[in-house]
Amino acid sequence: TLDPHSFPTRRSSDLKMGLHRDPSQLFQMSTLHAEHRRRLWATVVELLLQSSMDSGGPLLLSTNDFDCEPPSNVDDSQIDEQSSAPVVPKPDTAFTESSIQIALAKTFPVRIAIAKLINDFRSSDSYSETLRLAGDLTTACQQHSSAINFWQSTLSSDTTATRPSPFQTKLLEIFTNRFLLSLHLPYAIKAKTNQTYYFSRQATLETSLSLVAPAAPDPQGHDDYKALQLRGVSLFRDIPIHATVAVAFELTTRLSAPQSPFPSATEGAARAEARGAIRRFIEMSGARLEAEEHGVKAYVFGRCLLAQIISMEEGGTSMDEDIRKALKEGTEFCVEALERRAGGSEGESMGDMIDESPLGGFDWDASVSFTLFDAVASVELGADADENGT
Repeated sequence: TLDPHSFPTRRSSDLKMGLHRDPSQLFQMSTLHAEHRRRLWATVVELLLQSSMDSGGPLLLSTNDFDCEPPSNVDDSQIDEQSSAPVVPKPDTAFTESSIQIALAKTFPVRIAIAKLINDFRSSDSYSETLRLAGDLTTACQQHSSAINFWQSTLSSDTTATRPSPFQTKLLEIFTNRFLLSLHLPYAIKAKTNQTYYFSRQATLETSLSLVAPAAPDPQGHDDYKALQLRGVSLFRDIPIHATVAVAFELTTRLSAPQSPFPSATEGAARAEARGAIRRFIEMSGARLEAEEHGVKAYVFGRCLLAQIISMEEGGTSMDEDIRKALKEGTEFCVEALERRAGGSEGESMGDMIDESPLGGFDWDASVSFTLFDAVASVELGADADENGT
């Protein structure tokens, strides 16, 4: 696992190696060497961006710090180690092994600006600047979607053409859309009392639903993204949590609002989609516990969110009791899952250990007083991720 705390040192080493300079500005080198440098630098910038968003720390990079161009749109087979002649890239309409990295690299300027706006404590709280950056990144994401659809359609008419895998497509979406969520979520929370920010509220819901949506299996039936979700840490664990809390917040806000005299014909479908997203998150959190996750908070909290939403939809008066029941059942599931992973070791069971631990005397009544709004307000999308999973 990459250690985010080592990225500043690595960045310094990369600068000393001159990876931030475009190969055309340096000494004569082979085409293979030049393309390797461009790909390495694109990887370094991507890691720095994602690390900054994970940790909430300042991004130690600006667009003025490098002039290295994105990788060329070529396949590996086109690069000759012996040749120093510039490689002739394929047109953007042709999908290559570099296309996804190129698409990410083209968004570096706007994502660097977003990371600095979010994580720099001196940045101004300007909604107009937020909308401008969000608009630029949204346009880029729409171009990504159009390109992927074109590459997919090309495959149907050209059986020799390659296409982006569902895994590549999902990673491209995750690496870019998380910046949109970080931009809009603070204003989506404010929109509960200030309709000026209503656009961010809608954008947060749409972005969150896309972030928790599953990826389609590949033609062989393999779901590589699901496998990554099961065991991935950092952003692959934290982004679904943030997105699910945002979806639940929007759903409870709608349910607690006065009923409109002009109900939307699509409101029922929208609520069902949101509930489905929360259920998928709970299922994935449970599967992570069955695999190798040690932290139980995501699963238990997801169960409580769903219980609150169902209670609000049914108009019941026992919401606190429903949440308390979900809290206890969720905890029991976690205990059983962890016991199964422990292999049913002899001696004191995990349940006995919990009875003797602070959890054994847990105040279930007091626990339900922590509202969903408190949870959303406490979500720091740039907060330091707990690498221990607790």
